[in-house]
Amino acid sequence: MTKPNIEKFATLDFEASSLSQESWPIEVGLSWLADGEVQTWSTLIRPTPGRSPRATTDASAKSSVGRFSPFADAGARRRP
Repeated sequence: MTKPNIEKFATLDFEASSLSQESWPIEVGLSWLADGEVQTWSTLIRPTPGRSPRATTDASAKSSVGRFSPFADAGARRRP
């Protein structure tokens, strides 16, 4: 049985402006292995004219869960 060459694969990731139905992709990223080293590339995506500014400011409680905790709180939760 042959193993797949992991260096033939890449991971593509899109980030959205929010969880709103009015949101749009704002960033695209790509990661891959080359000679055993992780390589990455990303760029911001410019929205088309006329996009709703609300879609970038409607951060919801659901989207921020676990993301904006102070470091002290995060460290305290890991302690046995």
